[in-house]
Amino acid sequence: MAKLSYQKSNILWLWIQSVLYGIYIPIFSACIYVLAAGGRLSSTNKRLLMITVILFTITSVQTIGTFVDIFLTSNIAAPVQYAGETPAIIREKDVSNFFDCVLDALNATNIIFADGLLIWRCYMVWGRSITVIIVPIIMLAAGSACGYTLVYFDSQFYLLRLRTVWYLLPPQDKWTHFERMYEYMSIVYYSTSLVTNLLMSSLIAYRIWRINKDVRIVPSLSGSYKRIALSIVETGAIYSACLLIAVIYDATSDLTSTEAMGVSRSVVVMISGIAPTLLIVLTGLKRTTEPTTQVSTGLVFHGPSTVPILNTTEMSDVTATTPMRDLEMKGESM
Repeated sequence: MAKLSYQKSNILWLWIQSVLYGIYIPIFSACIYVLAAGGRLSSTNKRLLMITVILFTITSVQTIGTFVDIFLTSNIAAPVQYAGETPAIIREKDVSNFFDCVLDALNATNIIFADGLLIWRCYMVWGRSITVIIVPIIMLAAGSACGYTLVYFDSQFYLLRLRTVWYLLPPQDKWTHFERMYEYMSIVYYSTSLVTNLLMSSLIAYRIWRINKDVRIVPSLSGSYKRIALSIVETGAIYSACLLIAVIYDATSDLTSTEAMGVSRSVVVMISGIAPTLLIVLTGLKRTTEPTTQVSTGLVFHGPSTVPILNTTEMSDVTATTPMRDLEMKGESM
């Protein structure tokens, strides 16, 4: 199959990003409704609302930036130098390189909030255990450093092209060096985020599974745990799959290809916002279909004004804080 032209590739990935953004809008609206249900926000729901608004705002700016970038650089026929280039074309390439800096910065920031939110959830689920999240925090810091290092390399591409006379090529030794470093850094960046997401999702699901074993005597509570664990695994799997695609694509594709950049930016940055927002919506929708069940540990499922697990202030072991006799009595009273 013939390789798509530069313009067609841009249009394709802009279309994919637009479709994902169109999906994101109703999910975000539903999330706002779920978090604000009841008219009065809890302190935890306020934090979740703030994070989801930040994710949506960054994603919106990134989508607008992508559109403006492609619209302003529509005359570029190829990312590399070619016959017939004019000063106007070179200026468009400078604009494109500048937008690369901005979009990669937005991408890195968005993933920090998305991964940080997942780490916070794991921290709450494991009873505010710092030990559990030490490694993920280190990985998040390392991944963030890699993300902003990509922005640095983008700035070097921009400056090299900007400082070069329009009819000459930028210094090829420096350009090639920065390309190679960008490639390695991009792979490390998405790999650390992928491992962080897999680790956090697994730890959360495992914790819920362990608690579920101790409360099986209460059928409705046991079912709640299962549904929450399933929602976390499903949304985490979607995000992790997109990160895996980005890693594979960056590792096997030409670094400067629009297709690879499209995967890394258009898909990953969208899913990094959609996945955590969708998790809140899924737990919120399931919450409203069943009666409230509470345990003395402070866990609340399917309550009218809280989001299960995401709203939990403490997730200590049920067997350590709730006598089995109390669970039996609660089971009989339902």
